[in-house]
Amino acid sequence: MASAKFGNIIVDMRGKINGNVYSKNKGGAYVRVRVKPSNPRTSFQVGVRSILTSLSQGWKSLTATEIAGWNAAAIQFPKSNRVGDKHVINGNSLYVALNKNLADVGISAISTPPVPTSVATVAVTTATASAGGDTITLTLTGAVPTATSLKLFMSPAVSAGVSSIGTKMRQIASYAAAHAAALAPTSAYTARLGNVGAAGEKIFYKIVPVSTVNGQAGAPTSGVIVIGA
Repeated sequence: MASAKFGNIIVDMRGKINGNVYSKNKGGAYVRVRVKPSNPRTSFQVGVRSILTSLSQGWKSLTATEIAGWNAAAIQFPKSNRVGDKHVINGNSLYVALNKNLADVGISAISTPPVPTSVATVAVTTATASAGGDTITLTLTGAVPTATSLKLFMSPAVSAGVSSIGTKMRQIASYAAAHAAALAPTSAYTARLGNVGAAGEKIFYKIVPVSTVNGQAGAPTSGVIVIGA
């Protein structure tokens, strides 16, 4: 489903309509032919689908009072669509979104609708990767904040000329509250995406903080690692 902004003419549009995809990059708005991706059914895909199936069943098992509570709470968790406008989701979507975040960091689902909380952010002091050692290290400015877990997303290695990674980021690992400041995701990275890459190539990363209390995600920290020799 596409999201659009209308003025005297359409000024911004994102999403899919029929066989076309509308989006925007640093060169401006563009449209391309929609290509249906392959479905290799990897263990990671199967795991995500299993979580979503479990959450769908969990929603159906809630009481009428609990469902009403989630629907009422949803107005406190507005989302931004693809053109940046805020909109309110329903209780089912909120239940799935928050509990999917909790599942991603190894925490059981919650059935009671929460209230919004302030989610601590993290900063990265250094981020390095070595082609020769086939290693990746990200050092945070301090340990992971209290009651906050982290989801780490990374891209495959790409050439130095690539400036945007699009949808190629994958969740590589999660880190519990009070985890040490040095993150060493090498084994998780190679299991998911293969070898680190060649010297001079780049790896994009994104760290998303998640409240361990209610599953709310905070502002992400993003960056690029230039792979060393």
